[in-house]
Amino acid sequence: MIIPLKRYNMYFDDIINASLLRSKYEEYERILSSNSILEIRVAVRDFLTFIRDIKAYVSGNLRAIIERQEKIAKELLLTIRIRYLIIFAYKAIVNRLVKSLVNAIKSFVSMLTA
Repeated sequence: MIIPLKRYNMYFDDIINASLLRSKYEEYERILSSNSILEIRVAVRDFLTFIRDIKAYVSGNLRAIIERQEKIAKELLLTIRIRYLIIFAYKAIVNRLVKSLVNAIKSFVSMLTA
């Protein structure tokens, strides 16, 4: 059974194509490492859409990691949206959440290579 993900031009078989996922996650990791809040916001929105599309097709440990990534990404997006209300602690919170999301992505990529 082949399931198309129209937005990303990817196709998944019953087993997820790890190389496509790895390259997409590495792209997100690169973008999230930038200092531009606008780039990070756009990347996080795209990342949330991406993981919502693939979440239904994974289970077990990978699903738990994806759900953790989704939670962190939502927190990051919320923090970016309300940054003017929390201007004093904003940068520290964003840096912590970006590091958490990057670590979650690295964990997922390492599970794909194992």
